[in-house]
Amino acid sequence: MLSWLVAVYQADEELFAPVRNQFWYLVRRNDRYIGAIYLTERLAEIGCWLFKADDNAESRAEAIVELMHMHPRPRYVCNINPNNTGLIAVFSKLGFKHIQNTYEHHP
Repeated sequence: MLSWLVAVYQADEELFAPVRNQFWYLVRRNDRYIGAIYLTERLAEIGCWLFKADDNAESRAEAIVELMHMHPRPRYVCNINPNNTGLIAVFSKLGFKHIQNTYEHHP
């Protein structure tokens, strides 16, 4: 089971407005930090990073579910690299739906 450190960052409207990250948490399992997770203020976008040694579907899913439980929203999003099939599988299993691909061009 994951345990959580108190929020390490909460957005300060004036000072950190460009960052737009409302909540940052360090994720730990037992007495060891294994990564971080955040939820943005405006879009309710979830970002989750786990150290390679601890990066598995179960830990990712548990962190995402706990974050959504702690901060209920009507909608959440996550931008995922299309080659990151592991993370796509985790979000799909949690009920997230694919809604777009974004393309970029630098002439």
